[in-house]
Amino acid sequence: MWDAISLVGSGLTLIAFITAIFFAMYRAKLAHQTRRIQSAPNKDKLKAIEVAAEFISFDTSNQPPDSIERMILEQLKVRANRETRISYIFFSVAIMAFVVTVIYLIFSNQNSDENGDPLYNISGRWPDDDRNRFGGGDLYITQHGSSVSWTLTNLAAAHSFQGRYISPTHIKGIQTRTAGIDDNGCVTVSSLDVEVQNSDSFTYDIKDLSDKPCRGVSTAPRSKNIVRGIQ
Repeated sequence: MWDAISLVGSGLTLIAFITAIFFAMYRAKLAHQTRRIQSAPNKDKLKAIEVAAEFISFDTSNQPPDSIERMILEQLKVRANRETRISYIFFSVAIMAFVVTVIYLIFSNQNSDENGDPLYNISGRWPDDDRNRFGGGDLYITQHGSSVSWTLTNLAAAHSFQGRYISPTHIKGIQTRTAGIDDNGCVTVSSLDVEVQNSDSFTYDIKDLSDKPCRGVSTAPRSKNIVRGIQ
């Protein structure tokens, strides 16, 4: 069970949670700048506007003086709304990754280690190369006992996997794929069956579990062989 706790606190869950907090804090600062301008007395309003313009790096030198306050408030509102959407996306990813991990680990704990210890340890960096074609990012795997997790962030999305050995060479688990901001952070959840050939090679079968597929993501079951290159 302690092993399960360490998995829950790792990978995508932690990264998404920290990122969401960062964007939420930035949004709070934007809201604070808005309140300062709106509540400032006339003698202090110009100073409040100058501070807000500097905070959001807004150039007021070429703007009509009577329009600067309105434009600054509009910029603060637009950016606050954007940061709200982004923070919601990352909070959702963190919660989903946490829930998926907990559900899977509770389910997988029913299969104790009676099937035998893993024959191989696949921990470490699996580089993006001509064979693996990860799309611009390396795969990082962590294996503790029978528990396995990995993360992969490439040009299109962030991937996080949590699983367990159910036999000395067979891993079952759940992967979440979170698309970038351009795709509104669309999340795909998939089940993976992984067969480990040795410490530097494994094959996985993936099946999409999401109700609505993300743009550009295949929903058809598929297989892939992964080989670790020379480090």
